[in-house]
Amino acid sequence: MNKTYPLEGSYLIATSSMSHERLRGSLVYIYQIEDSMVSGVVINKPSNKVLGDYLAYPKHVLHLPVWQGGPVGTERLIAFSRKDREIYITDRLANLTAEQIDSCMFLSGQCVWEMTALLQQVQEGDWLLLGSNYIVPQQIPADLRIDYVLRSSGVRSERYVVGASQEVA
Repeated sequence: MNKTYPLEGSYLIATSSMSHERLRGSLVYIYQIEDSMVSGVVINKPSNKVLGDYLAYPKHVLHLPVWQGGPVGTERLIAFSRKDREIYITDRLANLTAEQIDSCMFLSGQCVWEMTALLQQVQEGDWLLLGSNYIVPQQIPADLRIDYVLRSSGVRSERYVVGASQEVA
């Protein structure tokens, strides 16, 4: 079966041949391509941090967890949510509605590639490129998110060889 997906709005799953230690075991959502630069966020790496480690207000959200979004710009918070049935990603947290905050995944950092470098990594088998235009529900546990994306994309999970999972620093 040959499926073609746009890169923006797709998922990358690190394969067992991933050489970048910090990205082993990662599930990355690609959210932007601009000027041949690709930006994404890791969405399956919990951390021990909360919004209160980054923000002083609003007080009612300071207890919410912050996930490890990637190795670049880890001081920057990114909100990953749904808005009007679309995936909505922003670093302007003040623009989030109460409904978005309730269903939001907050991430510190992101992944950034030059387009040709990422495409070469995909061709070399470091990444499996899958699916698009759906969001992994927040209630799916971190360790089951790769399997969820595989199943949602019609790929049998036994065909994916899991690499060693490492924390994204």
